Amino acid sequence: MEFSKEIKQESKRIQERATEVAGLLRELEGYEGILIALGKGDAMGATFISEKNSNTPLILYKIFERMTDVDKLAFMAMVLGLEEE
Repeated sequence: MEFSKEIKQESKRIQERATEVAGLLRELEGYEGILIALGKGDAMGATFISEKNSNTPLILYKIFERMTDVDKLAFMAMVLGLEEE
């Protein structure tokens, strides 16, 4: 899947914002495990900070559990490296 230059630039900006938010949460609130994903249209950015949080698999499971079935299928296809048809 190819994205336009504009989407790539917007994704980079969103990624920077996600990292800023994660840093603030760690600094101001003391969170040890932070997972932030932001999206706008086709652009998205995500960041993950985990210093000593052993609950990472549970956090990811909770997010996956709340996804729609269509999004779960799309996610699994990406994880498994399947191509869109």
